[in-house]
Amino acid sequence: MNEMIARASANQAKASDPAASVFVSANAGTGKTKLLTDRVLRLLLSGAPADGILCVTYTRAAAAEMRNRIFKRLADWATIPAKALGQDLENMGIVTPSQDMRRRARSLFAKILDNDDGPRVETVHSFCQSILRRFPIEAGVAPHVQLADDDEQSRLKAMARANILYHPSSELAASVLLIAKAVSEGRADEIVNDFINRAEGLESPDCLARIKSHFRDDLGVVSDSSEREMLIARLDLIQPEKLRSVSAALQASLSRALACSACSGSSLSEVSRALRASLAPGCCSCC
Repeated sequence: MNEMIARASANQAKASDPAASVFVSANAGTGKTKLLTDRVLRLLLSGAPADGILCVTYTRAAAAEMRNRIFKRLADWATIPAKALGQDLENMGIVTPSQDMRRRARSLFAKILDNDDGPRVETVHSFCQSILRRFPIEAGVAPHVQLADDDEQSRLKAMARANILYHPSSELAASVLLIAKAVSEGRADEIVNDFINRAEGLESPDCLARIKSHFRDDLGVVSDSSEREMLIARLDLIQPEKLRSVSAALQASLSRALACSACSGSSLSEVSRALRASLAPGCCSCC
């Protein structure tokens, strides 16, 4: 086990070397964030400008975690004893840290505090937004554009919907009225919001065909004309002669049941039981 840990630590130290181009794939909790943090710290120790370092992650939580780790290590380097500092640098893969590197490690925290631009640890979205803000004309967006969060998007959509419904077209008014008649008020609001969220799909040329296919194939709903055709087809399967035979058999059964009840003076409930049993011949001595 110790040998395995030592081998993994050695591989991490190699991957944290900024001079090496590496790709790391590992499970959660195995030290990927630590490796990236060590790589950034070694870049700073090698003299790379802080505002020239960019780390891109997928989530805000990951970006905040990595940023906190970098600043914590730099803060520790400024105050820990010389022996502990040397040990930490060696654990990063720097076998024999020079005195100049030790002094640089001590002073990095103060330099980072004075530099608001680096090292930058951002999500993919925030990095793309910074590019758009820097080159708005080339990107075709308004200067100083800002990304609306979920709450702001909901507020803007509600305002736009209210403005449209205040002066609706005849088609829109008829559609909203149809929804309002079919469902409750809260459900109608939910349906309208769902339509707004699916606006891009509703504008596609095959939208109506896909909706009809969904109702027909997935839900089994048929049109009025198709329902009438299905009813006619079912009626054509009925055989009148068999219906007459069944009717005659039921009438005969009823007559036998009434005759049996008359012989025995049975009540109404007994007549009902006799009717159910009358299809079997010989229900009483008078049969």
